[in-house]
Amino acid sequence: MTRSQLVVSAGAALAGRLVEQGRSVLVLEAGPDYRSADTPDAIRNWALGVGDDNPLYADEEYGPRTRWGTQIAHATMAGHVKTPMLGDPIPAEVKAQTKGLFRGVVAEPVKVRHAARAIVATQLVMLGLFTLAGHPWMYFILWFLPHLTVWRVINRLRSIAEHGGMRQSADRRETTHSVRQHLPARLTIVPYYTGWHLAHHVDSGIPFRNLPAYHDELMRSGYVQAPLEHPTYRALWRKLASG
Repeated sequence: MTRSQLVVSAGAALAGRLVEQGRSVLVLEAGPDYRSADTPDAIRNWALGVGDDNPLYADEEYGPRTRWGTQIAHATMAGHVKTPMLGDPIPAEVKAQTKGLFRGVVAEPVKVRHAARAIVATQLVMLGLFTLAGHPWMYFILWFLPHLTVWRVINRLRSIAEHGGMRQSADRRETTHSVRQHLPARLTIVPYYTGWHLAHHVDSGIPFRNLPAYHDELMRSGYVQAPLEHPTYRALWRKLASG
């Protein structure tokens, strides 16, 4: 099978249950007053401007051959294009689909509601444990503030390492390293399924929570093979340091 056929085979194995899930969580319909020049050129230039050459964004002719049926815009562009102009108020129907974390706890989409509740519950449990230990302030010193500061730096370094020595290519295996995911790394430097970076490059439309399953399908199809994966992040960093 060709490279494209392998990717299509892996994507087809997940498409049935992922497309509707993705639409229910990610698709936001906005009226014409909340759109700007979302032309193919604008979409491509935005993606290249933020350093992402994924053909779903950068190639007008690539998208129609995928299950999306069209060129799609980078996620960062969507957030700006749908921003009201001149301070106009956001319609209630649009607000309802852009809920914050705490409003997400009672959101209508089940996936959004469950994810928000899991995040809030985890934080409350951690705060409760520190409180039972007699040091509630440690929650903010050892978790909340590091998450807003130190982890941001670690995450950026991780992203740089995963792209180290790679190049722009239509073959997504040449654009990012693939690192086998282990529990210690997932609890520290790659939470929220961000470690399945190659699967994200192959199809950035896959929701992050489904990247592990998509990566497994890519492995089964033969697109991603064991020698391509680094066993740990330490092994990746050692390889990059060795030149």
